[in-house]
Amino acid sequence: MNKLIINLLGNVEIYYDVKLINKKLSDKSIGILAVLLCNKYKKVNREKLSYMFWPDCFETANYNLRYNLWSIKKIIPNDENNQEFIISDNKYCYINPEYKFISDVTFLDNISFNENSNDIKTLEDVKKLFRGEFLEDFYFKECDDFNDWIFSQRSIFQNMRIKTLNTLLNIYLNIENYHESNNILEEILLINPYDEESHYKLMNLLIKNNESNLAILHYKKYETTLRQDLNIFPQKKIKDLYLSLIDNKNIESVNFFTKKDDNNIVLRINEYADLSIDYFVISDLLEKLSTNIKKNILRSIPKIYLEDACLIQPCFYDFTSHFAPLQIEEIRLYHSVKNILINLSKEYMIQIYVYNKDKVDKKSEKFLKFLGVTTNIFIKYVDMKENV
Repeated sequence: MNKLIINLLGNVEIYYDVKLINKKLSDKSIGILAVLLCNKYKKVNREKLSYMFWPDCFETANYNLRYNLWSIKKIIPNDENNQEFIISDNKYCYINPEYKFISDVTFLDNISFNENSNDIKTLEDVKKLFRGEFLEDFYFKECDDFNDWIFSQRSIFQNMRIKTLNTLLNIYLNIENYHESNNILEEILLINPYDEESHYKLMNLLIKNNESNLAILHYKKYETTLRQDLNIFPQKKIKDLYLSLIDNKNIESVNFFTKKDDNNIVLRINEYADLSIDYFVISDLLEKLSTNIKKNILRSIPKIYLEDACLIQPCFYDFTSHFAPLQIEEIRLYHSVKNILINLSKEYMIQIYVYNKDKVDKKSEKFLKFLGVTTNIFIKYVDMKENV
């Protein structure tokens, strides 16, 4: 039986003979243990180790290291074969390969991330090892080398975790276990919310489960996250999947979004076209928004955008505290209306259907092109005979 168990992923846990002993060790002693364990039984230069933990204490660094090694040996006794855990001499120290113990970080060295060479149970057990970050919450002031080393190790173990999850995902997909596949993808996205391939796979899973509405909502949430956090938009592959879902050629009916769902807004604009009025279609769009959106949601939109919109549509006066500007640049108006729609798309699934394509005023035509290029908001030109 292995009496010594060392877990360094997440909150540090060190057990000997079933008793938790890491509280008896100083944080730097635990740091030294971690460095030695991650070197996989290789000899570590004592001078390098001393400098890593006591870079500004040259005169006492060797003594500090010697004291910490003595403390570790005192708290972690020899095993049943009288093997000591750490072997040290005047130049080097390292973990004794003959000492019997269990550690999460050393266990991971023996895992092959290949679905053909691992069973599900083994991989699920590996997944459970990742309780948190490597040496979670460890940071030593003025120990830059050690802190950089921790950061590097965290990256290594996070990549291992993602490899474990992706290997499990491929196995579950091959056996068509979509429930577990969904769980794995959600875990991957918790680690990296910008992993577009995982978002794409998750949308496909939702489609296979006949949950196209959830796939669309998932895309909108992802698109909003990218725009807010990174100021970018999803790539063509996932955007095409999204567009295929809301295109009436690829689903049974565009009326998938019904008025019964308060989060789905269908806006039919330019039904009564007037080419002689500039901004007529934009004004119609804004009026339809004001009558379909909850008042408290409209009030949450930055007032500067609503004030600009008042220039062509007075229905937003109730939601502003100032008079509308007498005149603004055309591009500023376009941006303000776009930003109103972007803010609303956080709460609603918005579909815009434009009637009478050949009777859209020039200003509004330019705006609709601008909106189509700069956002992922659904816009479709339709014939008056189409029922949407």
